[in-house]
Amino acid sequence: PEKGKTWGVGNKIVPIIPDEARTFGLDPLFSTVGIYSSVDQRYEPVDIEFKKKWEIGLELIDRARGDGVPLKWITADEGYGGVPEFMNGVASRNLVYVIETPRHLQGWTPHGRRIGRPFERVDKLWWRGGPTWTDYVVKDTTKGELVWRVRSTVFIPSWAPSKRLRLLVATSRLDGEVKYFLSNAPLETPVS
Repeated sequence: PEKGKTWGVGNKIVPIIPDEARTFGLDPLFSTVGIYSSVDQRYEPVDIEFKKKWEIGLELIDRARGDGVPLKWITADEGYGGVPEFMNGVASRNLVYVIETPRHLQGWTPHGRRIGRPFERVDKLWWRGGPTWTDYVVKDTTKGELVWRVRSTVFIPSWAPSKRLRLLVATSRLDGEVKYFLSNAPLETPVS
């Protein structure tokens, strides 16, 4: 075949990632058929739909359950913890969650709400005192035992003042890292 001759198919081939094409020995087609351009795409995808991370997360939960995976608890990172829609979606599926939450998340303790305090960030709320800390050895590392100090309390989120969630704060005794978590587990559920 002549170099650069496309035989009328170059704009009908969906390009694939060049490294993957090379894996399968298709790199000679880049210039011959014209399926790769370093400047731009030669096609317009028609089936792309934008979804937010939390929407994709809920779809994955639904897919897993549809495939017969018996889910009871969901854990998620901080990217989901600041999204009430995700937490509400998990709860509406009758699942219990423990989700890391950003430190700027705001709400009240029941006492603070009762006496009329304004809502506060969780990182400010915790250092006024509260329940006692409990140490949990998570694992042994080359630097020693990984121990997290944890305490929890009832939390009323600013976005849903009628809800009662559990707020957990965990501090690494090894390096001082602090993480915050929200859970819809029944309040009598033990932390351990």
